Amino acid sequence: MRGEYLKDLEEHMNKALEEARGRLSGRWNVSREVYLIIVEVDNDDRRQFWSYDRESGKFKRGMPIV
Repeated sequence: MRGEYLKDLEEHMNKALEEARGRLSGRWNVSREVYLIIVEVDNDDRRQFWSYDRESGKFKRGMPIV
């Protein structure tokens, strides 16, 4: 169950990113370095990190390597 939830969350983050790109249309500059990090905190104070992967253009679990 948790695996499906995480997959669904990842899909929603990627859809939100695509919507943001559409709204920013001419202002989204692909040559800029963009770092987006999302921290999910559950009821037991456990944390799950997600970061924007510039190469794939999608969110991935984990922190970015910079």
